[in-house]
Amino acid sequence: MLICCEVLLAATSPAGKRLAGGAQLDLALAGGVLTELAAHQRVAVKGSRLVVLDERPGGDPLLDHALAIFAQGAGKKPEKVLPRLAKGMTDRVYDRLVADGAVRRDLGGFLRPTRHPVVDAARREAVLRAGRQVLAGTARPDLHSGSLIALLTAADAVTTVYYAEQFGVSARELKKRAKAVGAQDWAAGAAEAAIRSAQHAVSAALATSAVAANIALNS
Repeated sequence: MLICCEVLLAATSPAGKRLAGGAQLDLALAGGVLTELAAHQRVAVKGSRLVVLDERPGGDPLLDHALAIFAQGAGKKPEKVLPRLAKGMTDRVYDRLVADGAVRRDLGGFLRPTRHPVVDAARREAVLRAGRQVLAGTARPDLHSGSLIALLTAADAVTTVYYAEQFGVSARELKKRAKAVGAQDWAAGAAEAAIRSAQHAVSAALATSAVAANIALNS
């Protein structure tokens, strides 16, 4: 399963409610795609700039869509490119999860949002368990579990996906643990640079959008 799919599945409650804000989630999923492509040596981040190593389509619609956007933004900082990819990202990844049989789509109506109840509970639990073990310190993070925790942290969703009580710590301590996971050296090569850039890009893009929203509200 793609990293972005794991992040969204973890951030979806069994009843189909999103456990993270819309803008944060869109950007976190875009960051997951950046990490995925870096792990497959299709893109890299060098000197804080995005570099496309191989822009040929690979046959995966989600990744190919992202690769085309990254190719257009090559040479720019990731935080300048990710917001473009992030637009509609949650919907695209939900489409993938529906097609894979992980969730189903319950269309909303008047005053009722569309939900995506989890169908494959075992798959969601496997993703959550990997992250839980990392947060508990009983397993070393790998590309998938480390990316999950790092991207949930960037989206400020760790304590809504995982409950601090299950670790016997406060929410503040759990956030501290999660932040420490993102700082560990668990990725390799281009993926390591990409996940760190993805974390920074998500935070930077969210900060920029918050400032823009505040200016618009007070203008």
